[in-house]
Amino acid sequence: MSAWVHPWKLIWFMVLLWGTMGEFWFPACFLTVRCAQAAETGQVLITRQDIADLKANRLADVLNTVPGVSAASSSVSIHGSYKVRVFLDGSLLNDPTSSHGGIDFDRVSLSQVEKIEILTDAGSLSYGQDASGGVILITSREIDQTSGFIRFYGGSQGHFFSEFDASLSQGPWGLGLRGGWERSDGFKVNNDREKHRVGLSVSRRSAQAGLAVAIDHQTEDQGFSGLPNFPTPYSRQKSRNFNLAVNGDYQNFELAAAYFDGRSENRDPSRSLYQTLRVIRAGGDLRYSASLGSEDAVLGRVGLNLGTGLEETRAISSDFGSRSENVIHFYGALAWPIPKLPLELSAGMRANFNSGFEDSFNPELTVTYRAQLFQLSYRYSRAANTPTFQQRFGRSSSTEPNPGLGIETANNHAVSLILNPHPAFGFHLTGYRNALKGRITYVRAASSPVGRYQNVGRATFTGLDLGFDWTAASYLAFKGSFSMLRAEDCDLGKLLPAQPKTRARLEMTVRPLEGLTLVGSLDYSGYNFTDRLNTVRLGGRVLTGLRAEYAIGRYSLFFEAENLFDRDYYYVDGLLAPPLVWFVGLGVTF
Repeated sequence: MSAWVHPWKLIWFMVLLWGTMGEFWFPACFLTVRCAQAAETGQVLITRQDIADLKANRLADVLNTVPGVSAASSSVSIHGSYKVRVFLDGSLLNDPTSSHGGIDFDRVSLSQVEKIEILTDAGSLSYGQDASGGVILITSREIDQTSGFIRFYGGSQGHFFSEFDASLSQGPWGLGLRGGWERSDGFKVNNDREKHRVGLSVSRRSAQAGLAVAIDHQTEDQGFSGLPNFPTPYSRQKSRNFNLAVNGDYQNFELAAAYFDGRSENRDPSRSLYQTLRVIRAGGDLRYSASLGSEDAVLGRVGLNLGTGLEETRAISSDFGSRSENVIHFYGALAWPIPKLPLELSAGMRANFNSGFEDSFNPELTVTYRAQLFQLSYRYSRAANTPTFQQRFGRSSSTEPNPGLGIETANNHAVSLILNPHPAFGFHLTGYRNALKGRITYVRAASSPVGRYQNVGRATFTGLDLGFDWTAASYLAFKGSFSMLRAEDCDLGKLLPAQPKTRARLEMTVRPLEGLTLVGSLDYSGYNFTDRLNTVRLGGRVLTGLRAEYAIGRYSLFFEAENLFDRDYYYVDGLLAPPLVWFVGLGVTF
């Protein structure tokens, strides 16, 4: 019998489900816990109002306002690491068929987001492996009323986008339907893209319990133009992803179960390349949280968090047949508030038992001092990152497989200061040092069009983040960030490729008239190298952008332009970036 259908795994899942039943809580009481309240553990919190003020059309625009975070349409990095786990209402958005940390951001509708919490260099204790960079938790608004919206826009490069989201509320029940279509001709040969998606969600909420089921299906067809010196005019990829997520809670218990079935097809007739890869991932997490003691105790009320889960991944490829791997985890954490100091300590440990890699044991520690005008904290975490099937066995026009790719470990240290001297001004400063062993990175010689993922040995990420928010007047606000990063390959004494040493961003929001909002942005990225030996250097660049929205009742007209001065520049991996991009559109709420 294959590892995929062992009876003990079916029994294990039944125990998880059994443990969430109110009248049968005892068998699972030792199994789970969620790390305290997310609002307390999150280093960065973005609220619904913050998102509305930004007038952003994409989630990446929101994330890029956070110091140390760099996001694109389907990827995100924190402090130089793409090992970031992203969750939408407990459902993992990371795509296991991707080789570069791809994330399905299209499943997120900004207008329906209640809050976004960003845990930098932390979160692997509660949310698992492959999170050494951090964790992003996206929470949707509860369906408590009948509402919806339609949005569409068009612009340069044959770009057209449309989406809809409708919610129906009836007593404790909620029903949601969403979908979208996007296409673009691109700005160079074989740079076109077309994507379709549709989703359905059903939820029920009562005073003590809740249950939510979400289904999403997405297809995409795109071309890869390749590096300027090594074009790939015939390289294409088709993908299809299906997601099913079930989330439930009863009193102190939470259950998150998910099923993913994705297929990608890479082909390039000019290189006799044709590979298919199907990845099936299923898993569940059971969590429990409780408060111990009383407010009068010396330590106050101590928070207890426990959890367990199982995740199994099966890959089927035209190159290697079928492979299956699984991981079982257990974790526990305690939080000790000491109101008289005022100080809060939290510590925990996670154990991951992997069938395909060595087991890992990852501690996490946070010490926080809170005063009236500032908050100072230190945190340490150890995380383990496992290579994906695509990184080990995927084949494309620019990548060859590396079946021997191993696990990556990270030890992260960070000190953060949050200062709020005035209601109109906030300041955030973080210094960090992350030490990695066996870092997984894409390595390509400067003279070759093809590379592969390798464990580069030892690497360190040392940096500083600075951010501020300033509301100068009711009609004028500023948001800025600055980051310095030294990412070093310790074995070679060189800088790691595709890691700019400095980044800065400034946004100015102006509201000259009622209903009219203008957001101007200035984005700077310093130089970086594209190869491991630091022989090919990309210069820095400065980009400007503009967003505008005019709201009239239920209608909103919006405009956006990126790279306003039409600068020629390259992404950090050496790919040619787009010229001036603009679009204009209309949104309707009902």
